Amino acid sequence: MKIQNYRQMDCLKFAAALMVICVHTRHNASEVWFDFFIQNILCRVAVPFFFISSAFFIRKKSLEDATYLRMKLNSLFKNYLFWSVVYIPIGLFWINQNMDLDKILYPFVLLFGIFYCGTYYHLWYIPALLFSLLVVTKLLYRFSYKIVFAFLGFFYLLGSLETYYSLIPNSVMKHFFDTYISVLFTTRNGFFYAPIFIACGFYIYDSKEKLIKLGHSIRYLLLLMVLLLIAEGYFIFRYSDYLDCNFLLMLVPVSFLLFTLGIQSTIPISFKTNRIRLLTQYYYFIHIISIVLIAEIGHYMNWRFLEEGLSSFAFAALLTHYLSLQIIRIKESPLSKTVWSFSLFVSFFLTGILTALLLHSKDSYSPVHLEVYPCMFICILIFISPIVGSMKTSTSLKKTISG
Repeated sequence: MKIQNYRQMDCLKFAAALMVICVHTRHNASEVWFDFFIQNILCRVAVPFFFISSAFFIRKKSLEDATYLRMKLNSLFKNYLFWSVVYIPIGLFWINQNMDLDKILYPFVLLFGIFYCGTYYHLWYIPALLFSLLVVTKLLYRFSYKIVFAFLGFFYLLGSLETYYSLIPNSVMKHFFDTYISVLFTTRNGFFYAPIFIACGFYIYDSKEKLIKLGHSIRYLLLLMVLLLIAEGYFIFRYSDYLDCNFLLMLVPVSFLLFTLGIQSTIPISFKTNRIRLLTQYYYFIHIISIVLIAEIGHYMNWRFLEEGLSSFAFAALLTHYLSLQIIRIKESPLSKTVWSFSLFVSFFLTGILTALLLHSKDSYSPVHLEVYPCMFICILIFISPIVGSMKTSTSLKKTISG
């Protein structure tokens, strides 16, 4: 069996993108245990799956072209910088509202965010991916997979103390971990979390012929690991006072086997998945704006169904999908500087009006959080720009015809 068709992987990554939106949406189920199962067990597979997928395809193309890795890293970093700039206002409003920091420290916080965890919380994935790709590539030049997996597995275990925090005995280790968290906030980064999954992606590509020979046994192994993952989640839910639930030990084998099974899939997909692949990319970057807007509308109007739950997730996903389609439309038909300038002016004007209305609303409405304002501006800009571009094109066409 040869691995030739990766359309199934595009569909799986699209499903994983929806899972990421679900993780970032509040309380997707009324029952506490079921909500925990959805957000902290089922949907936690999404990010490891993305890491493994990225590593697999980067490994594939890097072995075909020695310059590909460097070009890919440069491309990822440029794209990441663009979205970091987009999210700076949102991040600064969040810091202003949630942290007691002197404004003179904001430039240092900004640099820290760009190179470590992103200018807003979901952007941590890109610096983690960049760092991990470099580290794992360097390690594999010097050591075998056995040594690399042992080394990275040890770091993953250290990072999992974030999930198993209450089980750490009061000792030097607990003091060290508390100090680390107080400075660097989380172990979900390119040091502890991402490298093991990057190594998995590299290994799956390098050993794909051996893995294919395992055939249907992968399905039974995956089923066993999923059951163990559920058991681990149940243990954490009942007995662990976790700081966050990013690290689950069984995520490593589950995501490894899931991706391996995915690339072996023989399910026929007749349609092209290029558009799905693009949508997945923009879902990641834009979904936080959708979540903030939907939740804040619910908060402002006292509509609980928009603040949290499956309905909030559904509306956020729909808005994310629409905004992503608009971005693709803009990318496919680049707009002129004149169009962008006019679109920016209109977006500032409309955002100003909406801001004034929100700030001077009646007492019966709840005040919105500050980060909603830049989210509102970005959403309006994405919505307005293609419309302005179409109007300008129509006007130009009419002049050409009449001329």
